[in-house]
Amino acid sequence: MSDRKTRLNRRVTLREIAHHANVSVSTASRALNNDPNVNEATRLDVQRAVAELNYSLDHLRSVRQSRKSVTLLARGDFAPTTSEFSSGADFEKLAIRGIRACLETANVDLSIRHLLMRAEDAAPFFESFSGDGVLVLTGMVAPEFVRALQDNEVPFVIAGSHVLPLEANCVMADNVRGVEMAVHHLAAQGCRKIGLVNSSTMTKTSEDKMRGLLLGIQQHGLAYSPSQVVSSRDFDLESGYTQTLLLVANVPDVDAIIYGHDVMAMGGLRALKERGLRIPQDVAVVGYHDYEIAQFTDPPLTTIRFDTELMGWMAARRLLMMLDDPDGRHWLLTIPTELVVRESTRRKA
Repeated sequence: MSDRKTRLNRRVTLREIAHHANVSVSTASRALNNDPNVNEATRLDVQRAVAELNYSLDHLRSVRQSRKSVTLLARGDFAPTTSEFSSGADFEKLAIRGIRACLETANVDLSIRHLLMRAEDAAPFFESFSGDGVLVLTGMVAPEFVRALQDNEVPFVIAGSHVLPLEANCVMADNVRGVEMAVHHLAAQGCRKIGLVNSSTMTKTSEDKMRGLLLGIQQHGLAYSPSQVVSSRDFDLESGYTQTLLLVANVPDVDAIIYGHDVMAMGGLRALKERGLRIPQDVAVVGYHDYEIAQFTDPPLTTIRFDTELMGWMAARRLLMMLDDPDGRHWLLTIPTELVVRESTRRKA
């Protein structure tokens, strides 16, 4: 009885509600604000905690008005219903984990919208936008959409790519160095004709992967012709399969292929086997991202890895800095890449 009287004599905090319901503070806040992404069982646990602790919802409303909020924009075609073998879905999941970890410690609310981020998407977005800042999670965003963010003076950070020559705060993997390292490794394995099955030419990340290929080839004095590079708009299994068949038809003596995504590499592995090519004896294969599936391909996939969760965390941290102290500076932050060597490139002597 004395504990209840103590609670009645002071204001119960949202953190206590969250602890009582065994959820995070941000989840408790979203549940009380009817966020559709909170499942019903969690919402009921939070509401039960409110009743048991006699929490004032009027206080929640006043606190909410003073809390900062951030909107995360992710590609419309990376929605949660995407296939489990979608590189976009994996990238989004890991990046959002890092973003949430950063924003929750700062007591900042996060809402997520899926949008293609084309030029025509800008006006509808700003009609309903009411947050303090925006995180853009994609390597495919129209320059017109970026300019609209700038024109509306909305603080924003792009995670996953740069938008040069536009000036903006961006966090991305060191894609140039990643592919360059892969070329060094393949050359050491005796490969002399290295192909690239790249992702969409619309993305800055694809441009950087191409730069990494050319740098590595030049450093080792390897042969190169434009036919050694093919690109696809999609990042899926089918694209990896069909583009690999095209590459092998164009360059029959190709002896190594770097892929823009692990998922594309999986399709490529099948195409190479159907052509009767052995991996890695005839063609060595390198993926990109080091998704979990890379360990279970046949053979296990050598791939270029970077910390996607760290990328999300750094993007959120930079945005918080901008909200607290707008300095007008534009940061381009890069996440280190590393090569994870597995059997798809290990050629036995």
